[in-house]
Amino acid sequence: MFHEYYMDGKPFIGGTTPSIADIRLAATLEFLAVVDYSLPAWAKTYVADMEKALGKAYEEPAADVRGYINHVKSQKK
Repeated sequence: MFHEYYMDGKPFIGGTTPSIADIRLAATLEFLAVVDYSLPAWAKTYVADMEKALGKAYEEPAADVRGYINHVKSQKK
């Protein structure tokens, strides 16, 4: 529902370019990996579009989040 209401066919919440709201949503989607949540296709595309639009400004912090998630997963017994 969030996707349909806020994005309404646009690539990002604010329209054609990412906004601060998009950064927050993307971060939330990234962290869902810690519980092995399977993202729907639109969310995977959205995260990829964020990475493409923001380049290193997204890739570098996302790498930190992904590294943390991998660490947490490695600690599971």
